[in-house]
Amino acid sequence: TIFNTNYTDLHKLFFALISQKFSKTENSWNIYLRHELVQISAIRVYFFLIINNYKLETNHKKFGLIGKDISYSFSKKYFTEKFSDPLFEDCEYENFDIPSIDEFPTVLKNNPTLKGLNVTIPYKEAVIPFLDLLSDKAFKIGAVNVIRFTKKGNLKGYNSDWYGFKKSLEPLLQPHHKKALILGTGGAAKAVAFALEDLDINFAFVSREAS
Repeated sequence: TIFNTNYTDLHKLFFALISQKFSKTENSWNIYLRHELVQISAIRVYFFLIINNYKLETNHKKFGLIGKDISYSFSKKYFTEKFSDPLFEDCEYENFDIPSIDEFPTVLKNNPTLKGLNVTIPYKEAVIPFLDLLSDKAFKIGAVNVIRFTKKGNLKGYNSDWYGFKKSLEPLLQPHHKKALILGTGGAAKAVAFALEDLDINFAFVSREAS
């Protein structure tokens, strides 16, 4: 069963055994020798794993939020609280506040344990060229707010904004709600438009002129 063991735990066990100091006069030489044999066994297993290219590392998983000036975001607090559950003890959530989407590859390079990302303004559209795949919905909307790291090492973009908006709006709709005005034309606005279209509600965009 040694090969089904969590290698991080084995790593800790090895160093715990090696670091122990047993007194030869504590009980008997027999006890001491048994301890020595355990230590030797741990050493043999440890180096066997190294020789056979087993990685003694944690199952650490990092997730995060990509955006600009995102100190206001509640995502880090929300997910950090969720990850406090023992079920997610190897997970952490971090904000990646970058001044330009061109720094996205650097974020990936510097965080090899990344398993998924959320995307917020102003990069929901700008991040798409950096992705390998898009879900059907994300492709139709033209914006991404979730990135999944696939087992093959690809980055696949999804859009959950439209679904969240639709589910939030549906309980409030009345028969006379036939038209909508969307303030803005960015990635989030595109997701809102997609949801309204799915609900058969006509809409128009309003955007500020750049100053």
